[in-house]
Amino acid sequence: MTQPSFATEDDARRYLEALLEPWFHLKREVGLRYPGTANRLRIDYLAKPKPATPFPFDLFGIECKRSNRAGEFNRAIKQAIDYCRCEIADQRPTLGRLLGQRVERVYVFPAPGEGHGYEGGWHGGVERLGGLFHVGLITVRAGMPVFSMSADRQWDPRAGPSAAKKHIRQLVGNGAARRPEMGAPP
Repeated sequence: MTQPSFATEDDARRYLEALLEPWFHLKREVGLRYPGTANRLRIDYLAKPKPATPFPFDLFGIECKRSNRAGEFNRAIKQAIDYCRCEIADQRPTLGRLLGQRVERVYVFPAPGEGHGYEGGWHGGVERLGGLFHVGLITVRAGMPVFSMSADRQWDPRAGPSAAKKHIRQLVGNGAARRPEMGAPP
């Protein structure tokens, strides 16, 4: 399946906005802050499902690139992993109630297509690794968006959400740290 590729990032954004408009509210170029530092970042979109959309998560980010070629795809995945650690720091009044909230998952658009040897190639490995950090992909199938993470479909307009929320646990570091109520020494 061929995925879209664009001449410019603005072309990709216009396509993505038209693709998602029936199901999601999008806020463009939202300011973030990396915790523990003064680093300010800007994610392409924060998205919220419209009331009639049974999306499994209330809020998520989207990183949009013009192309899904090797270098841009890898950069987008790395950026998205960073964004998943960030807090919303945008001072716009419409985002005030979200100030300080963490962006827990981010999807990358466009996804690589089959022409890249995705399933058996490095794209698939990178996407699956990104899923461990709550980074997924938005693919286009029959003109409709399909959201996936670690190669698991999470939502599409025809089938709705997957049977259960996936990738909902947030690990700190490698996950070895345990809270005292879980039996670890205080």
